[in-house]
Amino acid sequence: ACKQAVVNAGGAEAVVTAMGDHVADVELQRLGCGALENMAAGDDDACKQAVVNAGGAEAVVTAMGDHVADVELQRLGCGALANMAAGDDDACKQAVVNARGAEAVVAAMGGPVADDVELQRVGCEAVGVMAGGSDAWDACNQAVVNAGGAAAVVAAMGAHAALVEVQQDGCGALLKIMLGMCALYDASAELKADREVVL
Repeated sequence: ACKQAVVNAGGAEAVVTAMGDHVADVELQRLGCGALENMAAGDDDACKQAVVNAGGAEAVVTAMGDHVADVELQRLGCGALANMAAGDDDACKQAVVNARGAEAVVAAMGGPVADDVELQRVGCEAVGVMAGGSDAWDACNQAVVNAGGAAAVVAAMGAHAALVEVQQDGCGALLKIMLGMCALYDASAELKADREVVL
């Protein structure tokens, strides 16, 4: 109820505006990413959609690109993008992908703060969320693959082999990528078969 009240009051728009007006202030960008992450958390697709509609994905991607060496911001950014992309609304997942969310997450996982375990865990989670679980699988999954998502996840798993949380999120992400690619392959094969029948 409290989260919905914040969203209904225009909280997402206010945060995105502040982030756009003060791009150089790293503390504000951290707080903004954290606020958007929390507004988009949970099962309420209406809140996720409100954050996306306010330009939340673009604001987070910009913040991550402007402050690549700030580990807290990178963690919060990955978490915010994952929360926005999660849920039953394909439009939110597609919006995050269109905002180059997959590229932002992969860049964070391979950037100056790549040795941070929690960043790698949240990054794997975000890759998995963007890669699958919706009717928008084809385009979103392909975007994640093109961004280097699979390689980033494998690298994270290799660097943190003893940490079960990273391994769990990594395995989940790779599974979703593979399922998405299989769905894409099956759809292509079906289309090819239909064309052959027509011919």
